[in-house]
Formats: sequence, structure tokens, C-alpha cells
Amino acid sequence: METAVLIWLPDLLHKEYSAAQTKRDPVAAFSQEVAPGFYITYESEGGISMRRKDREVTQIEEQLAILDQCKVCRVALQDKQGLYLVPLNFGYQYEDGHLILYFHSAKSGRKIDALQENSAVAFEMDCAHRLIEAENPCQYGYAFASIIGNGDALLVENREEKKKALSLLMKHQTGKDFTFDNQMADAVAVFRIDVSEFCTKRHE
Repeated sequence: METAVLIWLPDLLHKEYSAAQTKRDPVAAFSQEVAPGFYITYESEGGISMRRKDREVTQIEEQLAILDQCKVCRVALQDKQGLYLVPLNFGYQYEDGHLILYFHSAKSGRKIDALQENSAVAFEMDCAHRLIEAENPCQYGYAFASIIGNGDALLVENREEKKKALSLLMKHQTGKDFTFDNQMADAVAVFRIDVSEFCTKRHE
């Protein structure tokens, strides 16, 4: 079984990543650029693997700290027209080892239609960006922290969960506590991603 995974790769690293993937698994080497620097790759069953283990963040406290810094999540969907990548503000809940991402949306449009057609999604978010300068242009780099993962997306129909989701979203984006009434919740669509797996990376 193969899983579609969204990855972020600077142009200078894409060729290196593709070569490494081909050596490890020819199927996983296939990738398609869906936005500048962002690629869909297909991982074989067994989960998301990271070649640069020295940059992997494995402690959940550190992972959540990076998640807290990220304010935009790029969600990759697929419908009859093909791949579709959309950046969205989000909120989240992490309980009992399970991560849920919450998003709000207009009630209609390609994104909503795609979610109803195919609930399987991939996502990426990143933060802590900094250019690393050097004497030699080939030694330039870029510092960042990122999270990639996949899961199942579904529309939230329960009004109380919608209000909770919107409060979590606003808390994550603003640091402030907001409450939502029924009318406010009914005015928008809310969907969630039940994350099946994710990994976190830091390059400093």
C-alpha cells in the first residue's frame, strides 16, 4: 500500500532527495511538484521515513512547540481535476497521543467538494525561517522547522464541536480566548484532519 505525502524541498535538495529515494525504493522516488518547492511523494507501507535522522525531532514536547509556532498549514487534496494544494490557518487539539487539526472554510467550493470525494489528505507546515550565509554559494543553507503528515479529513457537523474548533483555531492564531454562538458556527464550514502519522524536522 502507498500513501501520498506532501514534502517541502528547496530546489538544491530535490535532486539529492530523489536520488536517495530511488536507491531505497523506486516506487517512492516518484514525486510531483504541486507548488514551488512542495512535492507529493509516495511512501511504501510502513510510514513516513526521514533520511536525515540527525534533523528529526522525536520528543512530543518539542514537536508541539514547533506546531505552536506554525500558523499556516498547507493541505494537499485530490479530486477528479487532480492534486490541489491549499494554505489554511488552523487550530489543533492533542490528547492521548492523537493529533486533530481544525480548519474553517466557506461552505462550498473545490476544497469542500474534494474532501467529500476523497478524505485522504497530506499536510505540511513550517516556521523558524532563517537564511544561513556562507563564503561559498554552495554552502548557503536555510534554517527551518517543519511538520509533515497525513490523515483523514471530514466535515464537522456537530454544532458544539464546530464552536470548540473555532475557539481552538482563534486561540492558536491569536493567543486569545473566544467563544462562538450558534449563529456564528452555522455561518461557516468546519473540517478536521484526524492525523494518522506525522514527523517533525528541524534544521538550524
